[in-house]
Amino acid sequence: MSLDDIGLGLFNNIPNPGGGRGFEFFDAAKVGINKAFTIKGRACRSEFWYFYLASTVIHFLALMVPVLGWAVSLFFTIACFTATVRRLHDRGVSGLLMVPVLLSIALFVIGFTVVMIHLIVNGVNGNSISPGCFIVLILLGGLTFVMHLIVFIICVLPADSDTNKYGTNPLL
Repeated sequence: MSLDDIGLGLFNNIPNPGGGRGFEFFDAAKVGINKAFTIKGRACRSEFWYFYLASTVIHFLALMVPVLGWAVSLFFTIACFTATVRRLHDRGVSGLLMVPVLLSIALFVIGFTVVMIHLIVNGVNGNSISPGCFIVLILLGGLTFVMHLIVFIICVLPADSDTNKYGTNPLL
């Protein structure tokens, strides 16, 4: 499977990162955009981290533009998610590890939203929320942090092997 036959096909002049040297910054950004909706395959460290850096910069700049910025930000959020799944594949780990990460984020957001709505409706000095609600929020935030930390550590480590069940090492 080559870089040219995967993804959106917006950029066709991406050099192969073979020889173990990895991607250059702009090439990694192009690959990340091309593979924005692809969870199949593997992503080497340079592809993953350079794309994450590029998408962070683009997120920051895009959010300065009202409506279009949100659409661009959503696109790059999806692209970062799929790049993370491909990076996990490079380590030989199933992309299903992202399910608990997404669930922990969802639970935290739901809990935070419920507490904020309660504070807005009842006022800060009105019917106060029990301290247990805040403890639950802290625990959910901690769970989210731990899940992200696990994925981060896996993404930092080098590739699992030359070939695994998700494909061949992209650096070969």
